[in-house]
Amino acid sequence: MKDKELKRKIIHIFFGLPIILYLFLDLKYMLLIGFTALFHNIFIAPLYMKKLFRENKNFDIGIITYPVGVLFSLIAFKSSPIFASLLWASLSFGDGFAALIGTNYGKNKLKFNNRKSIEGILAFFSTTFLSGIIIYFLLKEKFPINMNFLIYIIMIFFFSIFLAVIEVLPFKLSDNITIPLTGYIFLFPFYIVSQQGIINNNFTFTYEQLAGIIMTLILGIIAYFARWLDLKSSATAIIFGILIILFSGIKTILLLIIFFILSVIATKLRFSHKLKKNIAESVTGRRSLSSVIPKGTVPLFSSFLIFISLKSDIFLFSYVTVVATSTFDTVSSETGKAFSKGAFSLLKLKKVKSGERGGISFIGTFFGSLSSILILYISKIFFNLPLKLLIFSFLISLLSNFIEPFFYKILFQTNFTKPLTNFLLLLTAFFLSLLVYPYLHN
Repeated sequence: MKDKELKRKIIHIFFGLPIILYLFLDLKYMLLIGFTALFHNIFIAPLYMKKLFRENKNFDIGIITYPVGVLFSLIAFKSSPIFASLLWASLSFGDGFAALIGTNYGKNKLKFNNRKSIEGILAFFSTTFLSGIIIYFLLKEKFPINMNFLIYIIMIFFFSIFLAVIEVLPFKLSDNITIPLTGYIFLFPFYIVSQQGIINNNFTFTYEQLAGIIMTLILGIIAYFARWLDLKSSATAIIFGILIILFSGIKTILLLIIFFILSVIATKLRFSHKLKKNIAESVTGRRSLSSVIPKGTVPLFSSFLIFISLKSDIFLFSYVTVVATSTFDTVSSETGKAFSKGAFSLLKLKKVKSGERGGISFIGTFFGSLSSILILYISKIFFNLPLKLLIFSFLISLLSNFIEPFFYKILFQTNFTKPLTNFLLLLTAFFLSLLVYPYLHN
């Protein structure tokens, strides 16, 4: 590592240490420190720190976005210093040590991002996880958290993994933005759980769940032999399905199965036409891990939240919204490619060929809407959710799918762009559902 970058990262890590000031200062003073750092980095740092600026410019966006990320962490969780500190620590220690270790000792570079390494990922995970444990014991006496230590450990374990992965993905945006923002989305539902103060620690296994697991195994095997999924995706889908059943019951997996059946039907529609136009999902029509993982991760996360919150309606609402959004996305895309002669790009603001990334069509939107409404109608039968929630669930699925094309703008074009875009789409729907629920519930 160049001497300049080494000094930058040492400073980066050093400014995570003020987290300890939470023991002595109120939020307003912590915010004052953050705003002072921002003012310093914009107006004063250029007077004496230009040698540390990247590319020897007079302006360095990195040293500005860093205090912005810290301020975001403080404000986002202003009533929960432990959660705010977790975000801050992931930005300071996780990102800082990932760069130090990855640059100096990172021999195993990642194929899709050769600027990152396995060693850097491990450094990010371990330092974020360790700092999360320290923060718990450091702050829990002054700032009690309604969450037992086991759930907290599980939370920061997956939080550390999640952000370690986010840190190496091909975003065009600075890590100082992506880490606090995505970290906030991950922690926000756990913050809701902690505010409720009721956490499920008991696990029971029923015959209904056993029947659901057997059904999931059979469907997964059928999906492989029917050439709907390849072997790895079938195995992954089975694992996801079993976990969802264990966490939130058979009805939630049935909803996901209905999504899967609709997506298979949409994918097979005029498949030879799609193949001829070179816009088919694959040569055989089989879906791979790049489809199963992004489409299954967020529903699985929602089902886990349903479990630990004792089936709280807010997370059931988020689960239904995510599945409706996923259904809308797949069906609209596949039917649009099957029947539309062209599409409209929200990115280019002009007509484009059918099947082009970021393109939407009237036919695709129509059938996507119908499929989403079908999922919501079945959800009404399964979970008896109020009509008001289902209407907003549909609106969120529609809005999220219109936002999706813009995710291509913040990502470098790699083999991971499409699955990552799908993941961001569902993450958007999930987060929006959590935001609007309190206003709909009253």
